[in-house]
Amino acid sequence: MNLCFFLEGRRTEPKVYRAWVSYVFPQLTEVKIISDMRQDNYLLISGFGYQQMLTILDQILDDLNQYGGIDHFFVCLDAEEDPPEVRQRQIETCISSKLSHTTCHVIIHNCCIETWFLGNRQMMKRNPQSERLRAWKSFYDVSKLCPESMECHPDFRLRADFHLAYLKEMLRERGLNYSKSLPRPVQESSYLLALAARHEKTGHIRSFGRLVESWRAIGGSI
Repeated sequence: MNLCFFLEGRRTEPKVYRAWVSYVFPQLTEVKIISDMRQDNYLLISGFGYQQMLTILDQILDDLNQYGGIDHFFVCLDAEEDPPEVRQRQIETCISSKLSHTTCHVIIHNCCIETWFLGNRQMMKRNPQSERLRAWKSFYDVSKLCPESMECHPDFRLRADFHLAYLKEMLRERGLNYSKSLPRPVQESSYLLALAARHEKTGHIRSFGRLVESWRAIGGSI
């Protein structure tokens, strides 16, 4: 089985997806270019942002058709301030029937990939020492309420910026450092499993649940 992941980001997503794929599909080996695909391989391609992603999607599809051998093509991106359905439709319209012999999965991080990471209940202390984290937990407790439904805090302009700041503060309280370039805490298999458990128990982080369900459907160990 061969998998290809077309990821919106160039820093966080490749590191996280690479780590998670290695846990869920340990039989797969990463290749760097599509022409190196043989059997039981996976490939990560960065789109360098949403607009650039749309620009180069046709070329990616042409390459997939030219070289063949890709069983599943995952397009993974943030919804950000848009309703997830809007970006889902945009990507599906771009792909339409352009892929042959490849199953496509469009995964929208609602609202961003850090929103998913906020779903690890084990990371939220019951009584945080950080004044900011206490205030944000009072505003919206992500350990009890679905992170995907959390609106933007009045101190922030964009919802995604607030979710990122909230995550960094929550992990810092646990002595862990998170950045877009170095997302090490969330790359661990234990973090992935905690998110899967949260979704299964509560139905929260539904967009993450769609990724898990698609991986399980093709034989992933999660």
